[in-house]
Amino acid sequence: AGGMGLPTWLLLKHIPDWRWGMQGSTSFWYPSLRLFRQQTPGDWHGVLQAVNEALNIFLIQHTCNQQRP
Repeated sequence: AGGMGLPTWLLLKHIPDWRWGMQGSTSFWYPSLRLFRQQTPGDWHGVLQAVNEALNIFLIQHTCNQQRP
């Protein structure tokens, strides 16, 4: 999906694969890819909380755009 330019989200462990780098929420490889990173090893709760917040914002924006004439 990222290679096709579609909005894509990737959840990463604390020490990710080399291609995602060690920090940041964007990818050099795929401009439409958003990275969600563990802040500490094993902290998937924090990652899923960030995804939940981003998904809520996305849904609000999508709903607002659908309601416009």
